[in-house]
Amino acid sequence: MNFPKVELHLHLDGAIRYQTLLDLAIEKNIDLHGAKTAHELSDMLMTREPANLVKVLEAFYVFMPCILGDPDGLERIAYELCEDQAKDNVVYFEARYSPHFLCNTEEAESQMWRLPPYRGKGRVNPAAVVQAISKGFERGEKDFGVKARSILCCIRGHPDWNHEILELGQFFRHFQLSE
Repeated sequence: MNFPKVELHLHLDGAIRYQTLLDLAIEKNIDLHGAKTAHELSDMLMTREPANLVKVLEAFYVFMPCILGDPDGLERIAYELCEDQAKDNVVYFEARYSPHFLCNTEEAESQMWRLPPYRGKGRVNPAAVVQAISKGFERGEKDFGVKARSILCCIRGHPDWNHEILELGQFFRHFQLSE
C-alpha cells in the first residue's frame, strides 16, 4: 500500500535533482569534476560506504557553487522538491536549510564553498534566499498538493547569524515556515 507520508527531516541542499545541478552548472559555466550526465554526477556525489561528516560534506563542495546566490535556481529547487515529495506520496514535509550558506554576501561567508560565489544575479542576502525558496514552495504546494515548510537553521559555529535567522523566521512566518 502507498500510505500518505510526512517528512520531518529533509535537508534542502541535499535533496536537489542531479539534472537540476547539471543545468545550473552549465548556466554558470561551473565544472562538476567532469560529470556531464545526471548518472555521472550521482556516481561522483553518492557516498557508498559508511563515512564521517567530513566525507559526506565533500560532495557539497562540488555542487554548492551551482546554487549559491541564485534566487531562480533556489526557487526551482524548492518547486521541484515539492514535485518529488508528491511523487513519493508525501503530503507534508519540512525542509531545513541555512539561508546564510545559500546566499552570496561576504558577511555570510558563502566563500566557504571554495569557489567565488556566483553573483550573476546580483547580491543575494539571506532574506532573498528565504523569499526564493518560499516562492518555490508556494508554487509547488499549489501545483502538487503537498504542504511544504521551511526550517531555518542556526549554525553552531556562527552565533552572529542567529539573531538574523530569528528575525527572518518572524518576518516570513506566514510563508511556508514551520512554527
